[in-house]
Amino acid sequence: DYDAELASAMAEEARLFFGEFLQSERPVREMLDAHFTYVNGRLAEHYGLTLPPGALPGEFTRVDTTGTTRSGLLTLGAVLTTTSFAARTSPVRRGQFVLARLLCSEIPPPPPGVEGLPVDTTGLTLRERLQVHRESPACNACHSAMDPLGFGLENYDAIGRYREFDGDVPVDATGELPNGTLFDGAIELGSALREGDELTACMTHKFI
Repeated sequence: DYDAELASAMAEEARLFFGEFLQSERPVREMLDAHFTYVNGRLAEHYGLTLPPGALPGEFTRVDTTGTTRSGLLTLGAVLTTTSFAARTSPVRRGQFVLARLLCSEIPPPPPGVEGLPVDTTGLTLRERLQVHRESPACNACHSAMDPLGFGLENYDAIGRYREFDGDVPVDATGELPNGTLFDGAIELGSALREGDELTACMTHKFI
């Protein structure tokens, strides 16, 4: 289902969403749990949203996402796809995005000789495979910070569609912030990030 048209729509959604915060008096914290986004007909169908009456399918329209599975920056298709691999999600990439872009926490590169996850032949879930990966002392320090954040976005597949199952297995989207705050899913993750002091400090640094 992923093609140039959908990719272009996701990019435009992100530009319009972010632009609203640059051009208005909205507090930057609201970026993490805002109950609106911008979609055209193709993107609305992809997200399972309904265009408001009178909206033209080929044009972008601001829609209310209250009560849906979309809430703020972390559920934008552009964020979810660019932090995934082509054929699967990546809690590691997604967790690194949160740490580096929203919390301004630096993650060092992996030590020499450390390999990524091999092709799955174990029958384990992605979460279980990453748990095994973290058992290596060389991997644990970084992955114990990134993975618990990325797991919060696992309800969204590699192209940003909402899902409750990964194959036949229910998605476990529970995780933990570096400060110990627990959350379940992207909406709770966004709300938890919004309340932290690190977010505003990091956003100020990024805008400067």
